[in-house]
Amino acid sequence: DTLCSSEAPSPKIPSRILGLCTNATSVQQLAYPQEVYELLLLPFAGWPVKSYEATAISWLRSRRDLVYAPMADLINMLFQRGWRVLLVSVTMVDTIRALAAAYGLNVNAVLGSVPETSLDSGRHPVLRRGTDLHGPFINGDEKVKAIWANEGRLPLVAF
Repeated sequence: DTLCSSEAPSPKIPSRILGLCTNATSVQQLAYPQEVYELLLLPFAGWPVKSYEATAISWLRSRRDLVYAPMADLINMLFQRGWRVLLVSVTMVDTIRALAAAYGLNVNAVLGSVPETSLDSGRHPVLRRGTDLHGPFINGDEKVKAIWANEGRLPLVAF
């Protein structure tokens, strides 16, 4: 609603996404993952990252069906046995962190696509989510590259 009700949409919003408001574009025509993620970033643009995290955790806790329970058990078991466990996904990194917190997943690190942020200066600075990605989508080969960049080694197991 906010996207389509704005009298003067931001020039940063791609025309194909604005086309959703006039039916010039259908959701199926959006290029995955780039344009789909641009659309998903819009509703949370300007949100303080802490507010987004709290809201995401609360929503995820209300949806216990989003994580495959045997996979969550495996993640926690590997962590307890001393494995270094990373969650790596094309999903926004702050959403994956919220998922790990909401489901009690024991992980050493979370790697994902990163929303751009801006810092409001002042006595109590606030970090806010933006409308674009900061860096590449962490998908396919980018996952291995992200593990190498952050860990300095390749994964032993990935699934």
